Amino acid sequence: MKYRFALAALAALGVTAGVAAVEMQTVFEEGFDRYGYDLAQFNDACTIAEAPASLKSLRVRPVTNEVSVYRKPCELPQGTNPVDFDFAFRFRSPRDAERTFSIVLYFAADPAQPSKGRRTVRLTVAESGSSVGPSGLPRSTIARMQVTPRDYLLPPIPDNTWTRVLLRARNRTLSLYVERGGVLVREVSAEGWDEPLTGFNFSTRHALDLDDIVIQSASGVGRDDFLAQGDERIATHNVVLPLVNGDQTPRFSFAAKPNFIAAPMLLTFTTEAGENLVYTLKPFATSAKVNVRRDVTEQVDGRTVTTRKTVMETQMLPDAGYTLSGGNVRGHHVSQVGSMPLYVRPNTARYLQKDVDRMVAEWEQTPGASETALNFTLERDGAGYALWIDGQYVMRIEDLSEARSPVKSVSLTLPAGAALRGPVMESRRAAWEGLRYPLVLAHGRHPAGPLAGAKLPFDGDRVIEGVPFRGVNAAHALDTGLCRENRGSYMLECDGFLQRSAFDGMPDALLFQVPPAIYTRAYALCAVATNPARDTQVT
Repeated sequence: MKYRFALAALAALGVTAGVAAVEMQTVFEEGFDRYGYDLAQFNDACTIAEAPASLKSLRVRPVTNEVSVYRKPCELPQGTNPVDFDFAFRFRSPRDAERTFSIVLYFAADPAQPSKGRRTVRLTVAESGSSVGPSGLPRSTIARMQVTPRDYLLPPIPDNTWTRVLLRARNRTLSLYVERGGVLVREVSAEGWDEPLTGFNFSTRHALDLDDIVIQSASGVGRDDFLAQGDERIATHNVVLPLVNGDQTPRFSFAAKPNFIAAPMLLTFTTEAGENLVYTLKPFATSAKVNVRRDVTEQVDGRTVTTRKTVMETQMLPDAGYTLSGGNVRGHHVSQVGSMPLYVRPNTARYLQKDVDRMVAEWEQTPGASETALNFTLERDGAGYALWIDGQYVMRIEDLSEARSPVKSVSLTLPAGAALRGPVMESRRAAWEGLRYPLVLAHGRHPAGPLAGAKLPFDGDRVIEGVPFRGVNAAHALDTGLCRENRGSYMLECDGFLQRSAFDGMPDALLFQVPPAIYTRAYALCAVATNPARDTQVT
């Protein structure tokens, strides 16, 4: 009965964490049901509890110092050492006991000699948030803040209540989930090893109950690279997907999102000389100062009084956008070299304070970067490729070394759980392309305009009076009535209006970034909304 509960916890996680389910093989399980008084393998602080009757668990009650639950590391059966695995268990803490303990995992390059060259990874579960200890691997840069897309304090771990924990390893990335408010939440991730799991232990200096330990292996199990889910494909493990080889495909596009996965998405361009030009995309968090009401203690006429005042505080804003990193990447500001931000939620630095207060209050009501797919388009451009994201030109990717070797192939690396749509290839380019740059509004994230639902006399790709337009569609028409100036000049030398970027995630700024060139004119198809209440002023 208890074992079935553990499997239900794993099945529930497949939905909550957005990770595709794969075939699993159970390699270890412990329900503490077969023990009497013989607990030789456990520490003296351990006893078997039975509450309620017939439901046994392991009770750990340290007296003073920290204790290891098993006298020696609990080793997995030989020949069952998984690299990819799920390690699930339940714990509960009695009233007034601190909710802090550690899981110690042992990895070895040679499972036949588990004590030789062994790596130890220590993960700490704590009520304030989990972590990876210094004896293990560095804490992932995505951390709690973006894995659980909230930055305020995590829900408390209740007294005398069984709480689920899951450690999931998938192709060099180890993630720790803890049940918070009835939902398994990813709290920390670490990455960077290939050794198989050989054993484990628990360590605590506080009272703790343990039950339903189940370790299941995904290593060596037959599985597909992707699992279909609606119009998306979910990666079942770290997938390297070849996109194009050679220059026969002038344009291809795809959409991808990480689904709160710690590992980055990678675009790798391999040159004919064998060099790899690698570009990474990973969600980031930002912060903003907001006005909040607080009780402030101050001295008035020699007395200490508490008054309600409006004060300014800095609040973290998780899952704000993506960071694109790689050679020759330049941000909107001249000081940004090697990386640039791609905002999905609005860049609050571009707004007035009253708007910032409103945006922060509504931050969680809009999808974050980790759950928002980016639309990529790559076009062959001489010896390299032009990169477009969400219909905006980003940069030209090419070999800038002395060799100037042409790009031969392109591949995409997705972490387990990430979603993909496409890729879609185009075998030829129109004769006029290269001289003109039609903007594809369908890839942008602008709000629907007043023409949504209207019937146009034409749609799709169209040449109108000699001017080419791509993807003309009423649903993608832009609403100029939404545009706002927002933040103007400040601090003498700063102009918030002119500092705006097409990648600032601003729904009220219709900005487009195009390849650098000498342009003589721009063409736009316009329609007039017959609403006398609308503002007729347009910049």
